[in-house]
Order: sequence, then structure tokens, then C-alpha cells
Amino acid sequence: MPSCSTIDTRIHRLPTETLILIFLFHADPFAYKSIFKAHNFRNELENLANLRLLTLSQVCSRWHTTVLDTPTFWTKIDLNCVLWRTSSCLGKTVALLASTLRRGRDLPLILQITTDGNIPLHPRIFHLLASHSRRWASLTIFCDIDGICFSGLEGRLPALEKLQLDPIRVSPPNPFNYLKGAPALRRLHVTSPLLDGISRNTLQNLVACGCEATCLLHIAQSLSLLSQLPTTTSAFELAFDCNKASTDPNQTVDLHIAPQTSTISSFTFMLGNQHPLKILAQILASLTLPALREIHFGCVRYPRGILEWPHAQFIALSERSAFPHTLKILNVAHVRMAEPALLEVLSMLTSLEELQIADKRNVNSEGADVLLITDTLLRAITCAAPGPDATDTTSLIPQLRVLHCASRLQFTHNLLLEFVSSRLELAPNFSPFLLEVRPLTEADGRLDAEVHERLEAMWSRRRRFGYCFGRPEYPAPL
Repeated sequence: MPSCSTIDTRIHRLPTETLILIFLFHADPFAYKSIFKAHNFRNELENLANLRLLTLSQVCSRWHTTVLDTPTFWTKIDLNCVLWRTSSCLGKTVALLASTLRRGRDLPLILQITTDGNIPLHPRIFHLLASHSRRWASLTIFCDIDGICFSGLEGRLPALEKLQLDPIRVSPPNPFNYLKGAPALRRLHVTSPLLDGISRNTLQNLVACGCEATCLLHIAQSLSLLSQLPTTTSAFELAFDCNKASTDPNQTVDLHIAPQTSTISSFTFMLGNQHPLKILAQILASLTLPALREIHFGCVRYPRGILEWPHAQFIALSERSAFPHTLKILNVAHVRMAEPALLEVLSMLTSLEELQIADKRNVNSEGADVLLITDTLLRAITCAAPGPDATDTTSLIPQLRVLHCASRLQFTHNLLLEFVSSRLELAPNFSPFLLEVRPLTEADGRLDAEVHERLEAMWSRRRRFGYCFGRPEYPAPL
């Protein structure tokens, strides 16, 4: 075993380039934060100071100098409003933030500002960040922006590529009155109160756009963005959380959505769980998406909240948008749908290549108990060898290449093995096939040991097959 001095010598001989690559694993302030933990001033200040990296750098003076003198380590800044909850906190935060900005030199900045409550963005913090606005590559603000002056940013955002502003309310003047001079802007996500200030010039170079409607009446206005987007925009996300908007779940839902046709290739719906069926049905009925390649349905309160499936409206959307020929990716993991409905959908989508589905569990009298990954489904998507007079070797979704499923594992496990074997041996496309299975909770157990071993053996000897049995989607029974 080498002596400590020998090991120490080897450490000192590491090239600076190698050290930087190692340090990068500890330099991302977003990577080590949990959305489930409350924010407190000490933790947030340590995060801003990049304490994990600074602690690592104490090994020797060379490491410490490398960390302080490498601007790449100081270009991602994550701020929570707890950092300026008192004047004392604000003073410490401003000093540390100024130091971080200096260490990043002239490199592009990735900025995120969040809040856990009603603390707004402090003007002094914003002014300090704005003094480096020419370096902004990405800006995300998840907090109240009232009282913040955006006028000083006009014409001073040459590098801004991604912008996300998510205030629930906006007081005049609209920030977008001053955010027109961002020629590099490619990704934009806003809340609906900001829509009136957005011009076509702001949208002209976007590749991705999203809007969160903060009340029911704003859903139609949010969708109207589709008609204003350039043909270069490939992705659109519509979000609406009834709980955030304090919407009465018993009110009649009439969204008055004008018909919208768009050539986007990706559409994501992210809805709350109060009357989502009524909302989603009207949204789908208003759309025609002839170039769509992927569609995702999500619920902000999943698994306690799930989306009901607007089957008739989706079938109609598929027919008028030519989904059988265009749609490649379908994600319905947050959706409660009957097995016959899923089978009918899959029978239409003959070009589908990737499918994401999940069983469901009742959670404290919310959600539902649903088994979607069943023997019937597995048999339906298993390729069949052609008979004497047959040439078709497949049943449903013949082009399937990727299957992600969170399951209660109530199906016959050998059928999963037969399904995979058929895809590798009989599928017409002969492309690589990826299977990811994870139990819904720890209580759902594991795959049959022999089936799991055979799948792993197939994975090890076939280059065209990838297999993963993942951790439970939820660590404990829901």
C-alpha cells in the first residue's frame, strides 16, 4: 500500500486541467439542493459561497488557487429570497454575491432566483445582477418582481438565451417593455400576466416557448401564443395550476379558446388536478398540430393528483393532425385512462417510437388505483411471428424503440420477457430497444429473479438492447 506521502505527491502532480474537471462535479450550486427541504439563510449563504468546492480546495494552496482563479466555477448563481429577509442578511448576501460575480470575470452567467413565501426580489440584489446583464445567458425568477425596475436592461442583454419569469401578478410597467433587446433569446417561459407586453420581435428567434396561465380566463390567451410563434419554434409548454390560482373547482368551465394551428414538434401540458378533464378536453379540441412529434401530459400534484383522459378529444386531435404518421413520443404516465382507451390510442399511433406509462395508487383518498401495465397490454405490444399466409410480424406500435414504465408489477413477469424477445427478434425496424421498468413504490417489490437475470443477460450480449430496473418511483407506500 503506498505511503501517505506517495499519495500526496501523486495528488500534487495532477494536471490543472484534470483538477478542473474533478472540481466541476462540486461546483454546481443547483446539483446539491433538494426541493423537499426548507430554505434557511445559513444553507443558502453556503450555497452562494460555493462552500462544497471551497472545502475541497483546502487540500493544498495549489488547489485553493485553482478554485479561486478558475472563472467557470463561479458562473452559476442560485439565490433564494431568504438571503435578504433582514437587513443584516441582505448586507452579507450583497458582499458575497459581488465577490462571486467578480470571480466569474466575463463568462456567461446562469442565474436563478426563488422564494418559499412572499418575500419579493430585493431591488439592491437585482441592481447588482443587472450591472452584469451583458453576461446573462440564462435568467430564471420564481418570485414576486413588483418594485423591480427593468428599464436599465433595455439593449443590454446581448447574450441572454433563456428567460423564465414566473410572477403570479405583475404591476405596471410590464418588464417586457424593456426586454426587447435580447437578440440571442431562444427559450422563453412566462406567466400569463406578462403576455400583454410580449411583442413578435421577442418571439421571432425562439426554439422553445412556455406559458403558465394564472387563471382560467388566461388559458385561451396563453394558447394564442401558438399563432404568433415563428416556424422555427419547435417546443411549447402550457401550464395551469388551479390551486395556485385559487379557482373554484365547482365552477362551470368555458375557456372560449379560438382554434389554433401550429407546426410545433413538441407539446407539454402541465395541469393542476381540479377539473383538469374539462380543461384538457377543451384545449385538445381547439388544436391542430400537423407536425407534432412528441406530446407530454403532466399533473403538478402527481401522484396525489392525476389527469383524467379526454379520450374522444385526443382521438379527434390525432385524426385531424395526422398523428399516426407524425407522433413519435407519447408520455401519459400522469394520466388515468382505461386499458381499452390506451389500446385504442396505441392502435392509431403506428409511428410511435417511445412510450411512457404508469400504474397508479390511491394516495390518502386522492388519486386512483389503476393497473395499466397488464398481461393484456404486454400481449398487445408483443410482436407475433408471421403465419403461413401472413407478412405482418407485429401487433400494436411496430416502431416502438423505448418503453418507460412505473409499475405495480401485477402482470405475468414472463410476458415481459416474451415482449422484449419479440421486439429484438421480430420487430420490423431492427433498431436498438430500451426498456426501463421501475416499481411504483417499495411495496410493489421486484421482478421475478429469473426474468430479471435473463433480461440482464440479454442486455450484456446484445448491443441493440438496453435494460434498467430502476429504483421505486416513490420510496415508501403512498
